[in-house]
Order: sequence, then structure tokens, then C-alpha cells
Amino acid sequence: MESIHLSLPDWIDDYMYLTDEKIIAKKYSNIIWDLLATELDNIKEILNTKGVVKILIEKSEYSEDILKWFLLWICNYLGIPTYTDQVQKKMLWNITPKENINRFTTFSEVDGEALLHTDSQFSPQPEHYFLLYCSIPANIWGISYLVEIKDILEEIKKEINGNDILKFLNEVKVPFRVPSIFTKTWDDSSIEIYKSTILSKDNKEIRFRFDTVEEALKIAPNLLTDKEIRLFRYFQEMLEHRVKKVNIKLKSWECLIIDNKKLLHWRTAFEDPNRLLYRIRFNNNIWKTKLC
Repeated sequence: MESIHLSLPDWIDDYMYLTDEKIIAKKYSNIIWDLLATELDNIKEILNTKGVVKILIEKSEYSEDILKWFLLWICNYLGIPTYTDQVQKKMLWNITPKENINRFTTFSEVDGEALLHTDSQFSPQPEHYFLLYCSIPANIWGISYLVEIKDILEEIKKEINGNDILKFLNEVKVPFRVPSIFTKTWDDSSIEIYKSTILSKDNKEIRFRFDTVEEALKIAPNLLTDKEIRLFRYFQEMLEHRVKKVNIKLKSWECLIIDNKKLLHWRTAFEDPNRLLYRIRFNNNIWKTKLC
């Protein structure tokens, strides 16, 4: 996996007394972009060719607030950061385990295993990319795995029922239940389901998450036939046990940017209530911005 080193400018702390977020975003994003244009263009090129890049941010004494702005500026150079949820509409999402959640949760709210998935698979237009920054790594476990779409297609060719699997992935619209935190009400009173194929017809884009489909089927079992359910579960078993994976464990001050349409990611369970990551999802419309 290719890596890029980035460092925060020494003068940045002098300007963070500003409280107007739009002024910070508009005035200083262009300065940051000019200073780091070469490195950011390299990130863009690696994403286009490899689908994933690791960023190593030089350690400094700056506050978390400054670091968060720096992460947003990076994503805003590469595309358009999007709002994470329908209520608070945050662009930067804290990923840390939460206690006593009484609703259909998403992976970023719990410390259990997060099986192979893409982000926003339940959305009509999943974001093209996401950035994942590690502030405090888990003391125990919390290892991530990445799977490329090309390796999934290679494994499908080896399966006895590979043609049936590919036809199912290309043609059948499976139901994805929206985790409660991303609904209009933030709780289980709002049941939202979106249907889509798992693979695009040209096999270049994928969306997938096992539990959101299973949750949708609990609510409406007739959304898939028995044969389609068997193929879906067979595909999950194939992903988990036979598809090639690359593992990575982020350290503090490291982040990944991943092509959300070409790679699936998986995180093992962990035991550390202090684990903290930041995530920003964004699309690839270059030079346009929501921050400004």
C-alpha cells in the first residue's frame, strides 16, 4: 500500500481563534491547498489507480479541532465532503463505541465485528470515497481488512455456481435497511429500506453489507426469493472465507482514504472504550465544495 506524508503548517494555530466555520473553510482551505498541492495531487492519482492510500500526518502539538479542519481540507481538495446523517448533518463523524444503544446500530457505534461492507450501501448514491483517521487506536484487536472488487470477481470465477452468483449480483435488487442513526428520526420508529443491485452491470462498482440486508429481510421476507437469499448468503460466506484480503492496523496520526465503490472493508472486534477514529465521506466532483 502506497503512503503519503503530510504535515500541518506551523502558522495554522494563529488563525484558529476564528469561530465562523465558513470563514475558516473558505479563507484557509485555498492556502492549505497551495502549500500541499503536490502531495494532494499524488493522493488523487493513487486513489484513481490503486483505490486506497495511507496518509501519515506528522505529529504535532496542535489540538484535535485543528486536526479535524486539516482532514476536512484534505477531503475538500479531493472532492465534496457529505453530511453523515439527516439530523445533525455532520461531515466529520466520531467513530467510538457507545453504550446502551437501543436501536438498529451501525458498525461505527459498537465494538463488535464489522463484517466486509461498503459505506452508505443503503443510500441511493453511496459516496465514492471516505477518509478514516486514527486518533486513539484500540489496545486489543481492531484490525482492518480490505478486499478489492477485482479479487472478488476472480474468486467468483472459481466457484462452481459462479455464473449464478454473478447474475444475482448484477441483476437482483437486494433490500438494505438504513441503520437508525441515519434515518430521519435517529431511532427505530423510522424504518427505511433502499433496494439496489450489489454489483453494477459493468462489474466496476460494488455496494454490500450483510446485516443491513438481513435486517431488511426480517421486516419484509418476501423482498427476495428463497433462491436469491441462498445466493446472497453464499456470497457472504465466500467473501468471509475465500476472497483475498489485505490487513492493516492504523496507528495514531495515520489515516486511510478508500475508494468506497471498489473496495470492501472489514474490522475485527476490539476491547477498548477509548478507541477513537474520525471518518469523512466525500464524492469525487473536483473543485466544487460544500464547505465553502
